[in-house]
This record gives sequence, structure tokens and C-alpha cells, in this order.
Amino acid sequence: MGNSPNNAAIVEKARFLYEGREGIYIEKGALRVRVNSVRIGSACVNTTNDLIEYLAFDLEQIPTSGLPVWLDGKGPYLEPHPLRWEVGTNFETNLFHNYCSAAYGGWSLHFAQKLAAEVVEMATNFAGDDSPELYRKICGHIDAETAKKLSKTKS
Repeated sequence: MGNSPNNAAIVEKARFLYEGREGIYIEKGALRVRVNSVRIGSACVNTTNDLIEYLAFDLEQIPTSGLPVWLDGKGPYLEPHPLRWEVGTNFETNLFHNYCSAAYGGWSLHFAQKLAAEVVEMATNFAGDDSPELYRKICGHIDAETAKKLSKTKS
């Protein structure tokens, strides 16, 4: 499958919005990350070796006091730190200045500096070692702040 002009335009928009930026990554855990690159990814999806293209983000963990935290209390990654990995989504995802997520809702990236600073402060000052509890608090805070912003835009 070749790159469609529309897909290339979406990648360019995502590069402009996110490449080099730092934020909070949420997916069964919360980590502070940097988006190292945005590109078109491709993968085989079935036994006929058909390739699909997707919007790919290359992420790198930024070591941060109190982070990462995991929903199940332990991370799924066994690689050395800082972690480096790729996430992807289809080209129909919404790309906002301070937010991006997988179209299917699996992961999200939050780039608002104030929100990221608040999450780091929550993690740094969290009393206890209950990673799932802190993860839920972080997600609740992000959801509440997002809802506030959405209600302001509708007013």
C-alpha cells in the first residue's frame, strides 16, 4: 500500500503539533514522555500479508520522580530505562494542540504544560506506595481538567 497524500498531510500536521514535545502518556500506566518522531508506520494484519498504514509515534520515557505508575502496580515493560517504544493509531484520529489519543481509545498523550506539571507534582508528593491508587488519581485529575476545558469551549 502506498502513502496516500491525505495520510502524508496528517503525519505532517502531527509532526508540527507533537514532535519534540514532552507530555504525559496514559495507557494502563502514567509516564512522562517525549515524542521523538511521528511517521507513517506499516504492519501486516492477516495471513495474506496485507499491509496497513497507521500514524506512528516514537516515544521515550523521561525519568521523573514518582513516575511511572502502573494500573496493576507493576509495569509491563522489562526493558532498561528510559523506555522507548512506538504507539500508533489510524489516520482518522483527532489531533489537538495539547492532546492526542488512539482512535480506539487505548492510549492518550497530554501536552498541556500546566497539566503535566500537576501530574508530576501529584506523583512526587504521593504518600504511599500504592501505584494503582496514584494511577487512578492521575487519570481522574486529567479527566476533570479535560472536562473543564471542554465546558469552557462550549460556553
